[in-house]
Amino acid sequence: MSGNRKFLYIGLLLIGVGFIVGFAGFALMGFRFKGLTQKIDIREYTDESNIEKIVVNTDISDVSVGITDAEKIIITYGESKSIKINISVENGTLTIKEKGSANWFDMLSFIHFGNNEFKVKILIPEKALGEISISSDTGDISLEDINVKGNIKLDTDTGDIFIKTKEADSVSYDDINIKTDTGDVMLTDVKAANLNVKVDTGDIKLTNTLVDDILKINTSTGDVKVVKSDAGEIEIKTSTGDIEASFLTEKVFVTSSSTGDIRVPESYQGGKCKLTTSTGDITVEYVK
Repeated sequence: MSGNRKFLYIGLLLIGVGFIVGFAGFALMGFRFKGLTQKIDIREYTDESNIEKIVVNTDISDVSVGITDAEKIIITYGESKSIKINISVENGTLTIKEKGSANWFDMLSFIHFGNNEFKVKILIPEKALGEISISSDTGDISLEDINVKGNIKLDTDTGDIFIKTKEADSVSYDDINIKTDTGDVMLTDVKAANLNVKVDTGDIKLTNTLVDDILKINTSTGDVKVVKSDAGEIEIKTSTGDIEASFLTEKVFVTSSSTGDIRVPESYQGGKCKLTTSTGDITVEYVK
């Protein structure tokens, strides 16, 4: 037996022993992962400063932003021994940063029944913010009923992104830029000057979303569904997904699909609407 093959067999044997020992340990615990997870402490932070901008950066924590009747910002968040949240306010900017690195105990908390137990929840007064920027590696991002007069930038690697308001006319945003590598994007009752959504692998759904100027959507692997929405100019592109849309006004269509069906209304007026998919179908209708 050669020396290299001998070391290979020894390595495989050690891996097998490791699996057996690990399995036995979980069996003694009744196969309960909860006993391995670190304790997550829920903390609260409040600030009565005049906040114009919010910047959030997390690794695994979900981030949500909503409104409160209080005249102050209220933040609740979870921490463990290895995951800490740092909050600061300077020159009208609220900055929230997740510190530390997730060990395997924290990741067990992260996947516990599919629910991320690390969360940062931000409640702000109803008055308008100037700008908001949120970035997360594996967490979800959600905005609900907040008033932002400036730009919104949301970025996550493997999380979902949600934006929702009470009515599309109740809040009008400036530019919204959304990016996620592997996650879904859902917008409901949103009004913006410009909207740009980029997804590598995930579905995109817009409902009652109104864009004054340019709506641009790009996904590599995922479906795009646009419901009762509209924009001055529209460009939607997906490589391996379907495009289904219902627009409020007429469009001048430029469509392309390599292997799918294309069904769009005949119209020769309105804003430009470019729809492209490689292997999916394109279906469009007008609604009121």
